[in-house]
Amino acid sequence: MNCKYCQKRDYLLENEFAYAKFDTNPTTPGHMLIVPKRHVTDYNYLTEQEKEAMHQLVDMSKDALAGIYNPSDYNLSMNVCEANGQAEHLYFNLIPKYAEAQNTNTEIA
Repeated sequence: MNCKYCQKRDYLLENEFAYAKFDTNPTTPGHMLIVPKRHVTDYNYLTEQEKEAMHQLVDMSKDALAGIYNPSDYNLSMNVCEANGQAEHLYFNLIPKYAEAQNTNTEIA
């Protein structure tokens, strides 16, 4: 199997069943991916231990991002299988949100 998420080893955080890393194409600064180490394509296929491990890493990642980027809020989403050209490996997107970006008026000429 040639899954880029199964082969990645550039973890920022990890536990026995999952890892967290910065997204290589971030939506906002600090955008992180929370990925199960076992190749899984759907949330329903995760074991209870894997689900708990992923949720623990969401909390740990939020703590790390708060100290680095100080976001005002977060979006948490899940990518499943190959929908919309995504990889065939389940992962969570943890996307920091910033208050100043919400209050910015941009003019288009």
